[in-house]
Amino acid sequence: MFEVVGKGQFKDEFVTAGGVPISEISLGTMESKKQPNLFFAGEVLNVDGVTGGFNFQNAWTGGYIAGTSIATLALTSNLQEPQSFQLEGS
Repeated sequence: MFEVVGKGQFKDEFVTAGGVPISEISLGTMESKKQPNLFFAGEVLNVDGVTGGFNFQNAWTGGYIAGTSIATLALTSNLQEPQSFQLEGS
């Protein structure tokens, strides 16, 4: 069992830094500029802000944008049935 004895300093209360650079995604869809049909949101992106809900809002908004973009892509694409692959030696 652990006992809570206080909280950290203000500067310690940040999200993990690093991740996919914002310059490598389309902010209107959250889709990768390098790999089509690959979408990012939340802490996988190189975005970090001060405490107070900014990081949560970034994750929620990015997730919404990515999710609606994926749904639009799925509804407007002529998606084919997934192909099955035979492994060599099978």
